[in-house]
Amino acid sequence: MKLQYLNPVHALVLIAVAGFAVNVVLLWDWELDDALIYARYINNFIEGNGLVFNPDTKVNGLTSPLFAYLSILVAPFVGDTKDAIMLVSALATVGSMLVFYMLLSRFFIEEKAAVISALLATMAAASYVNLGMETSLFVLLFGVSLYCYLQNAHFLLGAAVGFLVLTRPEGVLLVPVLAINTYLSGRSWPSWRCYLMPAAMVLSQLLFNGLYYGEIFPTSGIAKIYQGESGLWAEEQFLSSLLTKFHFGFTATGYWPSTVVLLATAACSMLVTRANEYLILTGLFLIFYTAFYVILQIPPQGWYYGIYFSILWSYAAIGVAGIVKYLSDKSDQSANWLYSLLFVILVFTFFWQEPKLRDTVGGTVRQDYQAIGQWLASNTPDNASIALVEIGTVAWYSEREIIDILGLVTPEVSEFIARGELSAWTDVYQPDYMLVHEPLWELEVGLHALMEKATVTDVTEFNFPGFKLKRVVE
Repeated sequence: MKLQYLNPVHALVLIAVAGFAVNVVLLWDWELDDALIYARYINNFIEGNGLVFNPDTKVNGLTSPLFAYLSILVAPFVGDTKDAIMLVSALATVGSMLVFYMLLSRFFIEEKAAVISALLATMAAASYVNLGMETSLFVLLFGVSLYCYLQNAHFLLGAAVGFLVLTRPEGVLLVPVLAINTYLSGRSWPSWRCYLMPAAMVLSQLLFNGLYYGEIFPTSGIAKIYQGESGLWAEEQFLSSLLTKFHFGFTATGYWPSTVVLLATAACSMLVTRANEYLILTGLFLIFYTAFYVILQIPPQGWYYGIYFSILWSYAAIGVAGIVKYLSDKSDQSANWLYSLLFVILVFTFFWQEPKLRDTVGGTVRQDYQAIGQWLASNTPDNASIALVEIGTVAWYSEREIIDILGLVTPEVSEFIARGELSAWTDVYQPDYMLVHEPLWELEVGLHALMEKATVTDVTEFNFPGFKLKRVVE
């Protein structure tokens, strides 16, 4: 009887997944401020308060309904909504690693080159800094959509695109990309029936939004557009942030030699003519995607950039195949030696830079906001309302009603932001407390308006360097 040995490439895939799993366990208490907004929505739903941020106030701050729904399904099995969003995000990352590996090996390059994309994903900080957000789910469904498209599985493609749009609305940008490529390449067009499912999925969500929240589009999504209109984030342009923070996505320490090696390898993807269609599809999507954020001047957030890194890792894998194709003497032995050499170069450029997030950001939790939230939970009335700028962590730990000065989860405020009326929210809301920075941030000038309308005093027992807590009384 012959022993069945594990395919070496499949072993590397398992190593990539196992490495990612170990890192996720080590970083399991990682918390993003915006991720805790999702967690609070989900927690309120589970506790019977509705899919809301503040009980009794229906405002749609969920720009990724699919991510929220999946987290709701998972939460009862893990017992905690923070664990639920982490688990969904982590599993989606594993899925995206596998999908891009399958996509590349099925249509464009050899398995031994395709696995490099999964290994790079395991070693890059970008796979970890967005845990708890919908980024990895978006990347996964983007890869699934491309796979279905190239496989001519049109019905499944429709479902994948529908889920992609429900994960993040800008996923709809893939539709014109696929249409352009279909026209230029002479591919067959899907039957009209294939468009029914994604249309029904998106329309159902919009109908739910309208019936439940009273508005068909997420308030948080509109708020981001209004923030762009305000010009207050003009110095934080999407492109400049992409360029200045790009290397951080590769390594937790932002080691530039790793960036140079990866970019040079990715550039060699153009040597693989078989992958031209993939390069066109992904490149065109990134152009549309970038234009969306740049034109609307949406303030950049780290989780918007996840798709860039996943596509870049796939380019690097294709680049390795291209280098081998042009430098080997066409024999299997020569190609294998080259694959091994390039693999060692890439891995040893990156492996020592495991995602050292605890070292680079001082911990996996925004500890000042966590401590402030816990203090508020212990030292303010249960029915107290608190106005502040960055809401996620403080809201999660304080369990208090929140007035969001940026308008992500508070009605009307984002419209004031769009007009540059940073104090106008005080005409609609009067909080019991206002948390501000010291010195005062520009977005917190509403404090001055509150002082004209009510008595505002310092909470002297609140002692957190860099912050002040103001009590507002009639």
